[in-house]
Amino acid sequence: MEPETSNKKHWQPSKVFVSYRRKGGAELARLVSDSLQRRRYNVFMDVENLRSGPFNTALFREIQSATDIVVILTPGSMERCRNEGDWVRLEIAYAIEQEKNIVPVMARGFDWASSTSLLPEDLAALPTFNGVESSHEYFEASMDKLATLLIGQPRRSRAWLYWVGGVLAALAVALPALSTFMQEGRSGSGEVGTMMSPLVGDSEESRRERHQALLARAELAESKHEWQEAVNAYEAAIALVDEPKTRTALARAANARDVELVAERKRADFSRLLSEAEQAENSGDLPTAQTTYERAAASAPTDKDRAQAMEKARRVSNNLALQKKVEDANRQKNLMGAARIRVKTLADMPDDVLSVQMRAFKSQPVARPNYQDQSKPQGAQTLMLSYTREMNAESRHPSSDQILDGAGKVIGEVFVEEATDTNSNPEQYVARLFFRRTKGKNEHLCDFRRDDPVGKTRVATAEGISFSAQVTEKAKIVVFGHFASISLQITVKP
Repeated sequence: MEPETSNKKHWQPSKVFVSYRRKGGAELARLVSDSLQRRRYNVFMDVENLRSGPFNTALFREIQSATDIVVILTPGSMERCRNEGDWVRLEIAYAIEQEKNIVPVMARGFDWASSTSLLPEDLAALPTFNGVESSHEYFEASMDKLATLLIGQPRRSRAWLYWVGGVLAALAVALPALSTFMQEGRSGSGEVGTMMSPLVGDSEESRRERHQALLARAELAESKHEWQEAVNAYEAAIALVDEPKTRTALARAANARDVELVAERKRADFSRLLSEAEQAENSGDLPTAQTTYERAAASAPTDKDRAQAMEKARRVSNNLALQKKVEDANRQKNLMGAARIRVKTLADMPDDVLSVQMRAFKSQPVARPNYQDQSKPQGAQTLMLSYTREMNAESRHPSSDQILDGAGKVIGEVFVEEATDTNSNPEQYVARLFFRRTKGKNEHLCDFRRDDPVGKTRVATAEGISFSAQVTEKAKIVVFGHFASISLQITVKP
């Protein structure tokens, strides 16, 4: 006896495991299962009853014992595979791990190009398996192709032996009579043709019954807004009986399915962008948070969602403005300016409209400059100060600076502010210069006018300290007489 070669195809009893998503895939799974069973394949698709618990061993035993895994792929069926606990993902991943023969069946509208990006790493091999495309026009042809891709073989049956035996027995009885009939010179061709009519596998009445059942199933799916189920049922009905009204119903269901898919994708994109924006906001990246909230608003599926995202974007924008004020005050060494922002601006604002950073800044105690009580500075000092009112302007110099003694300790602070409360014409004055000593009050030194040229110098004395202030950059005035900016050089002498 010759040894068997490795490439010889052995007969192997089939067990086909059908993996599908209930929403959108149940109808096509039923049609595929029925078609395979008519071809005498052993099919298992009762997965819903076994999908329970964190890891149902019964379900995975069925996969392990199967010869083939048929995966039903419908539009949108891969989106939930991003979830680690998704049963369809677990079934396919386990089949890949067990090196099973996997055959994808792609419904009309399923697109690998848009679905591949949704596949997690453990399903990355799925597009490499040979599959078949399902359509109502060529459904049986696609099922014939599916059968060629299965490893397991249909069940062997001996029923045909009994049928042949019965035919032979009938012939044994009929042949003598037929011989006598022919010897009598009668032509029996018509009678024989009538008696030996061909066997019909599917009667017209049976097809009509199945057609009506599929239409009823499609209408029920439509009433539940299960559009993919309705599409599959209508396509199967058209494969049996092609009627214009059924094609119209198919187009209606397919359009509703596509609209729902677009809405689902928009909801998924909106949720993802909202989550990314919240993470950016919580981490302090307010510019990214604002941009992402605005993107979420643009992709919002409803007006309510859009309003929610825009409100969050406005909140972040307000916090950005507050944060910039604090940063500018700190950068310019304007210690009291930063404190005023905290006390006057943030104190009255509820925490739910403030960012994490602004809430932390609000809760800090108001810090005063660390002045040391020294009488006079040791030697002359030159300070460069400037003031700007423009929101987005970058000042060349801080609006306040500290006066130091010979040991480098702070004895006071000189600062410049906008002149808004002068007794004279307020339009003539743009800036005021002050000195503040430890635990002391603000000492007004001098004012600068809007028409003061570069080089204009004013002098003042406070608590035994001489101040000489010179304009280094002329005052800038914007529309309606509002002050924009001015720069000064301050010389401090004992």
